[in-house]
Amino acid sequence: MDRQKLKSWAKTNGATGTVIFHAVIFMVLICCCMTSQMSTTEEGLAVSLGADDFGGSDLFEPTPASEIEGQLAEASPAADPSTAPEAYQTQDIEESVAMPKADEEKKKEEAKKKEADAQRKKKQAEEAERKRREAEKRAQIEKENKQKAEIGNRLKNVFGQGGNGGVGNDNSSTGKGDGTSTGSQGKATGDPNNAPSKGHAKTGSNNSWSLDGRSIHGELAKPTYGEQEEGTIVVRIMVNENGDVINADIAPGTDITSKRLHNAALAAAKKTKFNAIPTKKNQSGTITYKFELR
Repeated sequence: MDRQKLKSWAKTNGATGTVIFHAVIFMVLICCCMTSQMSTTEEGLAVSLGADDFGGSDLFEPTPASEIEGQLAEASPAADPSTAPEAYQTQDIEESVAMPKADEEKKKEEAKKKEADAQRKKKQAEEAERKRREAEKRAQIEKENKQKAEIGNRLKNVFGQGGNGGVGNDNSSTGKGDGTSTGSQGKATGDPNNAPSKGHAKTGSNNSWSLDGRSIHGELAKPTYGEQEEGTIVVRIMVNENGDVINADIAPGTDITSKRLHNAALAAAKKTKFNAIPTKKNQSGTITYKFELR
């Protein structure tokens, strides 16, 4: 029983001592470290602006200005007259602002570059325009050729595929020229006293015609001409129900450019006669003349 009281008393005394010890430390910290610092105000400078009610009994008389000036004159030493004024160094060369050479060269290079770009763009535009015109020209030529081919095919197919006509052979139609052209005629061994002879010129033996369901009445008329040409003339013809050629013109496939030969071929085509058929529709076809050199 005594031991229990002793333990209880020890615990109570220990707790009380601990509280008192911490309270003392806390008070010391408050008194020493947590004191507020009062800011010190700056003191002013007292300036006297004249008579003061709180001054002494002795009167203050200001010093006259003449005496002050005299004292200043005595304190300042006189200037040495032998000392010459220092001469200032001046420059009589007028300064001018010059453009840096590097900037000038840079501007020239930029101007040249702009001019080169303008020339390049101009050439590109001209080249594009030239190509455009060439393309338009080629397209126009192709269009014309296509139209000519379509017209030829249309004429051939109006009444179906045209049958091949008979083959003309005019080997027996050889003759002499009219002798009206300049230059020598005939062979060098010939007789110059012979009279000039006349006759039909020679076309090739491969003359042909194409007209579906029709035949030649008689024989194919041959053109008469007096020129030395070699090539082909294709004549487009329009034939009525009686077999007469009522219209003729030069068709694609012709490689002779002579107008005289064209007229001769057209005249021969119009003289050609075909068989009559019981129809009221006109029929189209072609006649091809082959010209050979004599």
